[in-house]
Amino acid sequence: AVPNQYARLPQFTFFILSPRRYHGLVFSAASTATHFYKTKDPDTGEGKPVIGDRVTLSPEVDLPLERGFGYFTPAIKAQITQYALSQLSNNNKSPGLAIPIFHIDSGLYFDRLFTFFGDQYKETLEPRLYYLYIPYHNQNQLPEFDTSVQTFSYASLFQDNSFSGADRLGDNNRLSYAVTTRFLNQDTGNQLGSASIGQAVYFADRRVMDCQGHHCSLPTAIDKRTFSPIAGNATYNFASNVTVNGDVTYDPYRRVLTNEGASLTYKPDARKIFNLDYNFIKSGGEIPRQTAESAIQTSRQLGLSSEYSIGQHWDLLGRYAYSWSDDENDHANAYLAGLEYDSCCWAVRLVFMRQFQGFAPNNKSLYNDAYYIEFDLRGLASFGNDDPSN
Repeated sequence: AVPNQYARLPQFTFFILSPRRYHGLVFSAASTATHFYKTKDPDTGEGKPVIGDRVTLSPEVDLPLERGFGYFTPAIKAQITQYALSQLSNNNKSPGLAIPIFHIDSGLYFDRLFTFFGDQYKETLEPRLYYLYIPYHNQNQLPEFDTSVQTFSYASLFQDNSFSGADRLGDNNRLSYAVTTRFLNQDTGNQLGSASIGQAVYFADRRVMDCQGHHCSLPTAIDKRTFSPIAGNATYNFASNVTVNGDVTYDPYRRVLTNEGASLTYKPDARKIFNLDYNFIKSGGEIPRQTAESAIQTSRQLGLSSEYSIGQHWDLLGRYAYSWSDDENDHANAYLAGLEYDSCCWAVRLVFMRQFQGFAPNNKSLYNDAYYIEFDLRGLASFGNDDPSN
């Protein structure tokens, strides 16, 4: 059976960025306040689930040092989380934590000019180093409302948390190193394409794990590895309105590709876009956490999405995704259909979405239906759900 997801009723978000620098420093802060609620899962027998409120605060101070040949940006940040819980199996109704985060992002720029089929181009070479340090804090006493382990990709090399959501902050002491090259048209300034590759070296084992219910996973061999998978990303613009993007992740320990992805985007004008994407994930890689000797299971997904104008003020949007794997549990992964009205002063968006949740005991696919609505007052504010077209 599929556990019920937590509802957020309601959620408030806040972000502030200093409009100017103070002695070269940039200040920012992000905060969320959320009430999580769900009923008893009918088929799991887990009893009453933990519910309650969570407040997070993430202040940050950066010192950007930028020159024409490169940049060096040290930063210090804090992840502060506080809960007010009920329906607990213990008496700790107000757990919380405050964890410091320190990172340095640095890079250099090199470039050269060359001619290709009579056109002048600039090629750049951009090496990058990113150091991250987060001390270990035992977080097993905290609930997991909306948190899971993120799939490893090239972007993961420069993120400060290996978990999505705010219930877990992974400990880290690592150095990520990468290099990017870009090809720019000298006459138009447009980017023809780019390619990036990188890896991370860990100076300590990772100890923060995810917890499902009352059971927390233990560190595995993957959490003790010195090197991360090698990750790459590439883009190529066939024309101003046609772009191809690809991602790949290679596990040097098992010498296999663990994640692959490719997408094709066609955007004939500002109000029309068509996307085709394919993703491949092989278990046993960085995510999910399994030992190298565990059984390998592949998962593939093909997706189609589009937003299309049907008049001066009306737009249609939709998405369809289909998944299949080695265990033959093929299924539609997501359906989405929406309608938007956009005028000079206001806009409203309505979207229906059906998302795959898992399989019932009879192997029947289970889905979660969701309805989104957003009102946008131009120049003032928006309220409702986040932009459903995202």
